Amino acid sequence: MITGKGQTVCGGIASGKVFVCRRAERGIIAASQGADEELKRYHNARGQVRDRLEILRRKTAEEAGEAQAQIIEVQQLMLEDQDLIDGTEGRIREGRSAAEAVLQCAQETADEFRAMEDEYFRARAADILDVSEQLAEALGAGQKVPELTHPSVIFAEDLAPSETLAFPRNLILGIVIRGGSSTSHTAILARMLNIPAIVQADFEMQQIRDGQEAVVDGTKGIFYLDPDAETFYQMEELRNKEQSDQEALETYRGVPSRTRAGRKISLYANIGSAEDAQAAVMADAEGIGLMRSEFLYIGRSSCPSEEELYEAYCKVIGIMGGRKVIIRTMDIGSDKQASYFAGDPEENPALGYRGIRFYQKHAQAFESQMRAIIRAAATGPVGVMFPMITQESEVRHLRQECERIHKELQAENLPAGSFEFGIMIETPAAALITEQLAKEVDFFSVGTNDLTQYTLAIDRQNAELSGQFDPHHPALLQLLSLIAQNARKEGIWAGICGELAADTALTEKFLDWGYEELSVSPASVLKLRKVICNLD
Repeated sequence: MITGKGQTVCGGIASGKVFVCRRAERGIIAASQGADEELKRYHNARGQVRDRLEILRRKTAEEAGEAQAQIIEVQQLMLEDQDLIDGTEGRIREGRSAAEAVLQCAQETADEFRAMEDEYFRARAADILDVSEQLAEALGAGQKVPELTHPSVIFAEDLAPSETLAFPRNLILGIVIRGGSSTSHTAILARMLNIPAIVQADFEMQQIRDGQEAVVDGTKGIFYLDPDAETFYQMEELRNKEQSDQEALETYRGVPSRTRAGRKISLYANIGSAEDAQAAVMADAEGIGLMRSEFLYIGRSSCPSEEELYEAYCKVIGIMGGRKVIIRTMDIGSDKQASYFAGDPEENPALGYRGIRFYQKHAQAFESQMRAIIRAAATGPVGVMFPMITQESEVRHLRQECERIHKELQAENLPAGSFEFGIMIETPAAALITEQLAKEVDFFSVGTNDLTQYTLAIDRQNAELSGQFDPHHPALLQLLSLIAQNARKEGIWAGICGELAADTALTEKFLDWGYEELSVSPASVLKLRKVICNLD
């Protein structure tokens, strides 16, 4: 028996025969036949992939639902991304073949995404490579995967979203991936479809063979190859218990997030796109506590228009069906860069032009975003929060700008909805002056990831310091208590949208301190509601 571990992305127990998803050797990339001919081949390939993605999108919508189909919509947008098109065409004109140019440009762009601090954006690198691989296949230099024909536990170096969706859903028992991440579209799909799945698993492809017996414990992130009878029996027992636990969790669906003593807390979800909003609805989230708006700006060659933004916000608001959507204005800067906003290199970008400081240099982009949000607020309940606040004057200026934009929209006879005006508390400076800041806003939302990083002066992306990155540090807990206390004193509400919101070891403290909202990943909603409902 071989035992291995990885990072869980969807719990549950799966067992069955192994299907090894090995890509075929890449076809030989022929030399360029001349720029004109290679450009023609490239655009023909884009047409083929465009048609293929549309067929896959429709098939996915029919068989799995619109939420899953939106993952393909992301890839359709990437196929039309002007930065990738320009980069590929430029390489072709320099003498590279179409296939070589496609793969090279995509790899460089994917590397840029992987270097970003935000895990959500790092995961988008896989989507870029997926689209490029489909283009390479259309150009005769792809790496095809074998066809899945029987119920199996899939083992793979990595799985592209289009590959996962192309497999028949009823044949996927479990997924074990050597690479990947918890925020990749394949991981999102596994959670949506409730398939036990592990990423970053410690196995070598040569260890695995088709037809082996395998058991996947997605909850603990453990897999077993050729399990012995005792292990198989234990896993079956565990499967029965988890099924019972899941059924018990389902009893909290539709139940108010309220303690036995009657304390009510809003249990919201963090999202990065419309597809995540669908997952939030499926998870029974009571609203959206953090909509990261950066995904609308990253990975394109020009700033999105007001209309594009408006349509994106309306789509999410529509999906949530009357539940509140809190949008964080674009937190561009630091690791999340857009080429069309390029400025001078910064020695320490995490402390440079990011969040509201960025708006000072790009006022027009900020105004377009606020116009789109205020217009969208006329279609459903919306809150807006601004990142990286450090002083009162910033908040007053932001409120004045929002009031001005609101009046201008009304003068233009455009819809202009009201919205809750809030700020992110993610710097120690803001946390320490929350008594004053509370007089200027409707709510606080604590970004515990950055607040921990800035309080401890530890880069949360530095793996060598991960052992010292302590979200339970007494200094941080004191700040969290102070923030809630000052919000309550001024009569506004405070919530937490960082990873700490899902830490059930602190849930009771959060409620005791006075937090009225917790925003977590969709997968954590019912688990956290169960904890809340069983508190006194």
